[in-house]
Amino acid sequence: MQANVKLYFIFFLVFSNSIFAQNKSADSIPFNKPLEVENNHLKLPTVGYFLDWQTNSTVLTNTFLFDGRFDLFISQESVNQSAKKLNNNNYFVHQFNSGVFYEMPLKNKPNLGLLFELSASSFQDASFNKNVFNMVMFGNAHYRNEKIELGKMVYRNIEYQKIGIGVRNYFKAKTQCINLTLDFILGDYANQFKLNRGSVFTEQNGEYLDVDLNYERRTSSLGARVYNPKGVGTALNFSWSKLYTKKNATITVDVKNIGFVHYGPSTGVQTVDTAIHFTGLDLGAFSAISTFNTVGVKDSILKNFNIKSKEEAFNFYLPSFLTLKYEQGLAPKSILQIQANAYLSNALPMLKCGYLYLLKSNFYIGSDIRVGGYSKFDIDFLIRYRAKKMYIDGSINSVEGLISPKYNSGLGAFLHLGMNL
Repeated sequence: MQANVKLYFIFFLVFSNSIFAQNKSADSIPFNKPLEVENNHLKLPTVGYFLDWQTNSTVLTNTFLFDGRFDLFISQESVNQSAKKLNNNNYFVHQFNSGVFYEMPLKNKPNLGLLFELSASSFQDASFNKNVFNMVMFGNAHYRNEKIELGKMVYRNIEYQKIGIGVRNYFKAKTQCINLTLDFILGDYANQFKLNRGSVFTEQNGEYLDVDLNYERRTSSLGARVYNPKGVGTALNFSWSKLYTKKNATITVDVKNIGFVHYGPSTGVQTVDTAIHFTGLDLGAFSAISTFNTVGVKDSILKNFNIKSKEEAFNFYLPSFLTLKYEQGLAPKSILQIQANAYLSNALPMLKCGYLYLLKSNFYIGSDIRVGGYSKFDIDFLIRYRAKKMYIDGSINSVEGLISPKYNSGLGAFLHLGMNL
């Protein structure tokens, strides 16, 4: 019987899970509070709300993601369009972050304040090579007499809440400001999959299949509650801002999410490290992939994978990143923005260039262009409003993904409401 392997290969479980997962998603890349300048002084909002959401990929189009998530059927056209965008390394993200913050001033020290933040986040990302995508979507029949290397693949998913406590200090006539916060984290569901080694060889006539696999999956139990978290952790955040009064410019350096969530000894671990030679394989033994469970296979097939299961503690490292942002006021009514991000997660470095124009009193509109990160190219629509003590920043992200979902990736939004009390 020919070994024609498609979607049901066990080591593609998590890649498919990242597309079809029905749980809420996204630890947004943590929120970056906007800089304000008043009377040649830096001035940050003291209370506010923020929301940050992004779904994006270097390869998976919006139509592909919509088909998989809602209909559980991906059209051949969607598959073909995504396949055209494949690189050697490909990325996917779905993240969300929302919360409130407050700065409590200290009466005896006017340049110093205590920071408090409460937020909820979720985060999914994945990295995979083009062979993984092609094997999942097109099968292995056209790879006859060829060994396909699947490389290293990573998929991560976590949901958590956090309480942040820190300090904000202005100095040098309020032309510089430092924020330092420590987050205390309550971890909910977590799922982490790493394919360390993988290859498939299909015999020329399809009579046998050689599979070499080494992977590890760690997953917490479902149903966590705030009063009974599955994991606990901490994270450190640091930012430095500088105002150049003569140039009418500001520069900001942010280091975010340096930390982890610790899951206890009841965390499930599944590992495979094996090389298998299949002959006469009945693929009907494989059942469909479910959202949270592993592939269901008959015992006669299952034992060949040498799957080992146990429980042990592990640390889920948060999606840390570094941001460098420069903002230049251009006379008389416009603002230039340049930003670079470096990620310690499954993403490329990102570069962004934006422009804002004063449409009418206190109201700016603009756009930016992003290259890299979790996608190849994005265009965002920006708004900014300032009125006395109120601040509003917002964006609709990846406009090209809204206009042309068949050919482009990306959806997202950002909203910040702030006020000086």
